Amino acid sequence: MVHERKKLEVILQEKSLLKGSNFNKIEYLVDFQALEDKHGPFKRDNGYILCSYCSNRFERPARLKEHIVAVHEGKKPHSCSVCDKSFGMKRNLKKHIESAHESKRFKCTLCEKDFVNRTVLRRHIQIVHEKKEPKLKVD
Repeated sequence: MVHERKKLEVILQEKSLLKGSNFNKIEYLVDFQALEDKHGPFKRDNGYILCSYCSNRFERPARLKEHIVAVHEGKKPHSCSVCDKSFGMKRNLKKHIESAHESKRFKCTLCEKDFVNRTVLRRHIQIVHEKKEPKLKVD
């Protein structure tokens, strides 16, 4: 138990030291500098980089770049090889493939309905079975 706690402390300490360290690595620095020349300057805040367009926060330059390309440039570089639908972010392509082309479904244990992802299943349980009011997004 003590050994495991010490190991966890070392891992957390190493993570803390690495946070924001991508700025010191040449391969990231060159790419980040080009991104900042085109879309910056970027503000930094407690180890995060802020998007110059909308102030979203990112720990890594690669995430900021993906965000700018997808959201602010409107590009969709990630295409589904099955149906040719395109996405701005790789993780959205992955979600699409899982929900549209793979048999991975999430079943409600209370009524046996199935859903494309865990978030939709949770929302179903809250609204249908727990009778909670749905949260509405206000723009």
